[in-house]
Amino acid sequence: MVKIMEIRLPHYGRGYHLITQELLSRLPQLPENGLLNLFIKHTSAALTINENADPDVRLDFAAFFDRIVPDGASYFKHIYEGDDDMSAHIKASLLGASLTIPIRGRALDLGTWQGIYLCEFRNGGGARRVTVTIVESFLLNCRFLLHIVVFVVHIQIGKSFFVEFRGIEGFISVKGFIEVGRIIRDILFF
Repeated sequence: MVKIMEIRLPHYGRGYHLITQELLSRLPQLPENGLLNLFIKHTSAALTINENADPDVRLDFAAFFDRIVPDGASYFKHIYEGDDDMSAHIKASLLGASLTIPIRGRALDLGTWQGIYLCEFRNGGGARRVTVTIVESFLLNCRFLLHIVVFVVHIQIGKSFFVEFRGIEGFISVKGFIEVGRIIRDILFF
């Protein structure tokens, strides 16, 4: 199953902001296993995962990115919205617009010191929108189905033969013409 929703983040000032708890508080119950994708719908902000314990990490992020992509560089042509406009676009491209995080045991499978950051590169960026896609693990569903369903497929191509699929503890056994069996198995289960 796939769930898609949009979260509107409040205005954050320029900088690197931990938003893990804010996102979690707005998400529906997560599946037992799956993937969470976050996609920010803006070109002057980004999402990233990094250390969530020491606040100096945020200051170091700002110092580094402001040094390699300074506001108002004389070589920028796209400056219609101010000195922080083009530099924000470049920083957003460097860090990226999306994150994919595994879900295990109905929780985000982040490391002990990992947090989700909103990286705001504009002085007046405003509220930001994030599309959230939650994908329940398809393999978990297939494994469940294989425990309760036994498939027997009979195929005739010239001569009679059969391909049999049996679901036993999540394993697929194949008998008969193996090449056709692989094709059918791949179509049905993977």
